[in-house]
Amino acid sequence: MAGRVKTLYLLRHAKSGHDDPTIPDFDRPLTARGHRDARRLAAYMKASGRVPDTVICSLARRAVETWEHMAPLLAHPLTPRFEFDLYLAPSDVMLAFIRRLPETAASALVIGHSPGIAEITAELATGGENDALEAMRKAFPTCALAALTFDVDRWSAIDARDGYLAAFLSAADLAG
Repeated sequence: MAGRVKTLYLLRHAKSGHDDPTIPDFDRPLTARGHRDARRLAAYMKASGRVPDTVICSLARRAVETWEHMAPLLAHPLTPRFEFDLYLAPSDVMLAFIRRLPETAASALVIGHSPGIAEITAELATGGENDALEAMRKAFPTCALAALTFDVDRWSAIDARDGYLAAFLSAADLAG
């Protein structure tokens, strides 16, 4: 890649609870494991230099709480953009959000939901590290992060099949 690279981090929210059937899906909170996993993943991102320049996040409670647990550990003053339309968004809606990211940002984090987050990752990442591709194709668990790079200078230029999957891991991978 020649000097003009955008890095996209796609994150499925951390583990949420299904214990109370009276709570609507949109309002489901994180579990204790979800809180731990979000912090663990943020610590990894910070230590590995994978700190985004901008963040967009689903407005669903579990996605917002994921970000709230990550933000302090990233130690980077980011003001996320919370978007209702990212809630259970299909891949085409996610791609539209990605294409509208601020052009001044070299890297961005999108926090979303299954299956859309897995679908957009698969659509964008046709090449990449073999282990990462294999793991991503097998499953996209909660609090899993895909790191993709694009040889473009504008987010609006990103298209399906343009991405290189540089890394894929979940907070559970970091636990052991």
